Amino acid sequence: MTSRQRAVDMLLRMRDDQPPQIPFPPDDGLLPPDDREKVVDFIAEVCEEFTLQPQTTGLAVHYFDRCMSAPADKDCPIELVGLVCILIASKFVETKVPAVSELCLISQNEYERQEVKDAEIMLLHRLEWELHAATPHSFLEQLAVAFDVNEPSRKRAEFFVDMSYYEYAILEFAPMTVAASSLLLSWKQLGLCEREEECRADLATLCDVDQNKLIRCKETLHDHFNATFNAPAHMVKGRGGALSPQESFATFEEMQGLGRTDSPAPLEPYGLDDMEHAVPPREPQSRRYFSPVEAASCR
Repeated sequence: MTSRQRAVDMLLRMRDDQPPQIPFPPDDGLLPPDDREKVVDFIAEVCEEFTLQPQTTGLAVHYFDRCMSAPADKDCPIELVGLVCILIASKFVETKVPAVSELCLISQNEYERQEVKDAEIMLLHRLEWELHAATPHSFLEQLAVAFDVNEPSRKRAEFFVDMSYYEYAILEFAPMTVAASSLLLSWKQLGLCEREEECRADLATLCDVDQNKLIRCKETLHDHFNATFNAPAHMVKGRGGALSPQESFATFEEMQGLGRTDSPAPLEPYGLDDMEHAVPPREPQSRRYFSPVEAASCR
């Protein structure tokens, strides 16, 4: 069996072993889009402070959305839900897990150790202990093998996967569809239109979705990218369109500089449990996504 065949078999098993999709649009439970984006920003920042893997960040966001959409026996502060989702995800992915005391420090000791532990048990029950969930990152890793994706295309697709967690409308699509759409969009932006056309049908078949849904997911990602990173011409030196990835996104060296060996300093409180008074999200040009992109200007 070739590596491509093994990757396809793995993709099919991962696709069929996913937890039930969160209903979209949700009937109840999920935060409004702007409030949810603040929580995703908070989760991403905490994961960066602990230098956790992008897969951990994505899994924590996935757990958070499922927790918020599931019936709750009792209320739990939003910030605490986010911290515990990070804790659970890191236990599932990382070899070194943040200590509960460090998570308490992140919250400026607003929560005691026992509160975090009690919240963890409560959220595990809310998730019905279904913790095995392949994220778009996991699917993209296998898709890159199955379709022999080159390095520039893979790295750009990784960025679009990272970006997807912030977009509320992406909750409509399954993780595998998000990964496949990110790959299609990366080919489009790199000018590999023939590659995009020839692989679209096979990707839709693998995802078990109609091609139109795959295209709609890609367009949702593209619209979010344009809304986040397009800037007026006077803000772009030497260009009349979108900011380049080097100007808009965090560089690899900057991301590496976030690593630390000592306990992370407390983050400024977000006020996640009182969204009306929450700190507004970062300006689009300053947002750090989970991974960098090193490529030519995106248009």
